[in-house]
This record gives sequence, C-alpha cells and structure tokens, in this order.
Amino acid sequence: MPNPTTVFGTNDLETTSSNQTLRLPFLSSQLINLTVRGGFLVSLIGSFVNFMFPLRSTVSELIWGGGDKAEALEAQFFVPLTYGLMACAVVVPNIWAALSFVGNIATTMAAFIIPAMIALSLGDRLNPGASAGQRAANKAVAYVVLVLGVALFGNGVLQQFLV
Repeated sequence: MPNPTTVFGTNDLETTSSNQTLRLPFLSSQLINLTVRGGFLVSLIGSFVNFMFPLRSTVSELIWGGGDKAEALEAQFFVPLTYGLMACAVVVPNIWAALSFVGNIATTMAAFIIPAMIALSLGDRLNPGASAGQRAANKAVAYVVLVLGVALFGNGVLQQFLV
C-alpha cells in the first residue's frame, strides 16, 4: 500500500500517517486500522484518475497550445507526461513547499503584475477626460505597482529556493 510519508515526507504525521500506523492489541482497533488503510487505498485509486487527466491536459495545453494538435500530442506523449508528472509529485519533499511556491506566483501575478500591466496597456482609455497630469500620475502608480509586484514575485520565488 502506498504510504503518505513516502510522498509527503514526515510533515503530515499528525494527520494521515497517524491513522495508518496505529497499532493496538485489540481486535477492534486492528479492524479499524485495516478499514482506514483500505479507505485510503480506495481514495488514492479513485482520485488518481480524477487529478491526472486535467493536470495532463493543462500541461499539454501550456506546452503545445490548444486545439486538435494539443490533443494529438497529448495522446502521443501520454506515458511520459503521466509518469513525468508523477515523478515531479514524488520529488517534491514537502507538499507545503509546492503549494507555497504556486501561491506566491499566483497571488503576486493576480494582485500586482496583471493589474499594473492592464493599466499600462489601456493607458489613456482608462480615463479619457483626464488631464496630462492625471494620466502621468496614473502611469506612475501603475509602474510603482508593477515594480512592487515584480519585487514580491522575486522574493517569493527566491524564498522557496533559499530556505
């Protein structure tokens, strides 16, 4: 049976693994232990299909773009994509590091970088009746937000690799 400690490391011992390794001399506790193990195994088997298809599809769209070409290449590279994604999941020693990394990237992009880029690209169309001073102030604020977002993005990425 797959052990969650193998995948997630020892940081989750208070949650899943403690239910897996409970050893009491009573027959009822052994039955409960086997039931928990069986439920965990069924959960892993059932959820594997649910998360691998969208993950594989998303990665193939990122690599090859959308449409029929992406579907054909996804079918052609089914095995390398599937086992490559599973290898990435096993190589990450701590699930919280991966979640924190994705969170750092997503939040700084969504909160700072993308809004600043939209404001800079729209420029005068945001406030058509604005004076030259207001337009310059809006542009300056957009650049400040963009620089702050890039700095926070870099801080979040570097923090994951340096800690």
